[in-house]
Order: sequence, then structure tokens, then C-alpha cells
Amino acid sequence: MIDLALSLTSPRRVPAASLSPIDPTPGEPPTFRIGTGYFVDTTNVPAGTTRFECEARLAPGVTVATSNQQIFGQSSAGGLRAVSGGTFAVLAIEDVSTVQVFSGAGRHTLVPGERTTLALSVDFAAGTVTLTRDGTLVESGTMSVSGSTAQTGRRLFFFTYVGNSPAMPGDWDVEYVKLWLTTAGTRSLRKEISLATHGTLAAINADPWTKGAFTAST
Repeated sequence: MIDLALSLTSPRRVPAASLSPIDPTPGEPPTFRIGTGYFVDTTNVPAGTTRFECEARLAPGVTVATSNQQIFGQSSAGGLRAVSGGTFAVLAIEDVSTVQVFSGAGRHTLVPGERTTLALSVDFAAGTVTLTRDGTLVESGTMSVSGSTAQTGRRLFFFTYVGNSPAMPGDWDVEYVKLWLTTAGTRSLRKEISLATHGTLAAINADPWTKGAFTAST
């Protein structure tokens, strides 16, 4: 099991009339529950993208993730994917040529109810892949090629597998997701979704990236 750190301060309360949930973990920012929701970029990855970085802070529920459930990645081109028994691996990363250039050997287990921050960096230019957990490097590897770019015919996503249906347990809670792209040498934040940025659950569900429906944490 992975030990996950929690910071405790004073609890945050939200009026009952608000669509933002009262977070069950005192002192942490509020979360929302996956339900049937997932996020998909509204456009494909731009040409000349040499790196993407996906980050999510979440807490697993009691439902164990199974094969072909994915926290984040690119449609049919790899990412952080469930393999068996609730463990995750960085699998099947493909570059612009649609050739698989990396599949990691690491297996990473999350603890139900405990928040963790997972961040995946896929750098096609350098030919490297890294995964950090709560800021600590837990996996790094080298692609079979370097100096490449990301696939441009596919979109990046969170909590789905091929980008057209929900593919994560519905009782998992999410604090935020973030995505950065490096295109033509410039790194920029492409998307951030959280109750802190959007204000209410209704606003998250109305976001153009949202498919299905997220629900309130309980």
C-alpha cells in the first residue's frame, strides 16, 4: 500500500443551498464525486506538442478500479491505467507515429479514502516519462525513441478510457485535475477543473470538457 499524507486544518463548511459539497475531510479543499462523469478535451492535441503533463488530486472510494479504467491519458494512446486489484501503471504511451514508445513496469496502489496527488509527465522531445505521487518520484523511464511529438488526432482526458464513456469507479472523490501542454517550445496550462476554480458542482457539470455527470461528495 502507498502511504498518503493528509494536512489537517479547520473544516470548511458550505451552505446547504449551495451545489458545492461539504468536504468529508476536515481542512482539505472541497471535492466532488466522479459519479458518471469524465473530462475530455474539446479539441485534439495541437501539432508540434512535445510534452503533456496530467495531474489529479483525488481520493479512491471503496470500489476497486479494474482493467481499462484510466485516471488520465490520451485516447487509445496510453496513460495512467488500472491493471488489476486496484493497482495502476503507466501503459501504452504512443507518439505521433502511433507506435507504442513506452509501457512502465511499475505498479502503484492507492489507499481508499486517502487523498493523493498523481502527476504524469510524458516528454516526447526528451524521450522520458515520469510519475510522481505527492511530489515524490515513483516511476521514471525512457521511451524507445526521442525527439518526437504527441499524436495530434487524439484528445487528452481524465477518468475515461477511450474518451467516449465513463471508466472510473463512481465513488471516487476529486479535488482537482490539471493539464499542461508544451507546444512549439511554450508550456501552458490548458485546463484546470475544481470547485475552487469553478465555484459549484453545477458549473463543473456545465464545463465544455464534462461528459456524464459528477455528483456531490458525501
